[in-house]
Amino acid sequence: MKQMFLVLVVFFGFAGNAMAVDCSHSMLRFPMSEITQTLQRNPQAADTLEGVHMYWIRWGAQQESIQITEVALQCLESQGVVERFKLLNHVLWRRARN
Repeated sequence: MKQMFLVLVVFFGFAGNAMAVDCSHSMLRFPMSEITQTLQRNPQAADTLEGVHMYWIRWGAQQESIQITEVALQCLESQGVVERFKLLNHVLWRRARN
């Protein structure tokens, strides 16, 4: 619970009633880089948030919270690198199709 609170405090600021993500935060650099590299190696890759978190990012001994991966994906989506799409009851992430 403490880690989730830290994620919200670090990454989300309030702009009126909307929450804004700070995509330049140093904690996001590693997962964003790992996701981008995975898509460069395998441009056809697509996975759920959980799959991206577990298999696309080489966390090493200290795996971060899945919320970090979710924010990293949202940042990459805002940059046009990835997109989400729905397949049956699942939301999948893949390289953005321009």
